[in-house]
Amino acid sequence: MESPLFPTQVFSDDFESVYEPSEDTFVLMDAIQQDLPLIQQIKPLVCVEVGCGSGAVITSLAKATDFNGKALSTTRKCGSVNGVEGCVQLVRTDLTQAIESRLSHSIDLLLFNPPYVPTLPQEVGVCDISGSWAGGVDGRQVIDRFLPTVPSLLSDNGLLYMIVVKENKISEICDQMKAINFQMTVVLERKAGAEHLMALRFNRCPVI
Repeated sequence: MESPLFPTQVFSDDFESVYEPSEDTFVLMDAIQQDLPLIQQIKPLVCVEVGCGSGAVITSLAKATDFNGKALSTTRKCGSVNGVEGCVQLVRTDLTQAIESRLSHSIDLLLFNPPYVPTLPQEVGVCDISGSWAGGVDGRQVIDRFLPTVPSLLSDNGLLYMIVVKENKISEICDQMKAINFQMTVVLERKAGAEHLMALRFNRCPVI
């Protein structure tokens, strides 16, 4: 399966260690396609995907970060196979820690398909493949670490796209972001087996 906007050939010889593109990947890609006119309006120069995984999403965009070294290798190969290797810069880091000062208030398009599956807390952040989906209590442990960093990362007109499931308590996420002057929009919803996936968009609240 592939998004018509991103006819991307996915390359990996190690899907035992790297998250293979799945329905949540395609929901994110389809949300970007649906919002393309809005994205084009802001004329993004700096695009960052947190947790690049296979590289399917970021291959047609700009920058990628991942804590999983094998995911970075897979993304690099994916870019090479699709002829955009030089357009993707890879950073090995925990979330955005290594780039926060350098890219302060300069990211125009921020993408995040986090570990969102509710699990035991001790399953979060492990080095095997389960670390790509284990989200801890309510599937929110990684999400809740990431969201407070968004205001210092995004440019004034920057957009954050993030994948969640209903179990993540979406209304709480909305309130959390509203408290730091961001508004939330549900761009796309899709059922995939037992999961009710949503692609959320966040942008700064307009000045009244």
